[in-house]
Amino acid sequence: MNNQTLISTDPVSTPARFSLANAFALALILAFAPVLTSTALYGAEPVGVVNINTADAQTLAERLVGVGLSRAEAIVRYREEHGRFVAVEELTAVSGIGPATVERNRAIVVLE
Repeated sequence: MNNQTLISTDPVSTPARFSLANAFALALILAFAPVLTSTALYGAEPVGVVNINTADAQTLAERLVGVGLSRAEAIVRYREEHGRFVAVEELTAVSGIGPATVERNRAIVVLE
């Protein structure tokens, strides 16, 4: 067997080409991930955004900063007793939710 045929003289060998192709594909997937999970494809809120008028307690607890399961359950209970939230600031009417918690979550809370 000829050793020269086993050694590639190509500066970018076949395994390297596959690695570069895989890296490029991964970069494309990561670049378009926000688009792929958008409302246009799935009809739901983008990841990280939470609708306080429709989310269940578990979702509220997972997404809202400074809100655990018991406070999330209080949000759902308040919503069931008083109806839909019409403003984000209305969250302060829920026991245990203050203005600081509302401000920390303002960017991710939606009402519709």
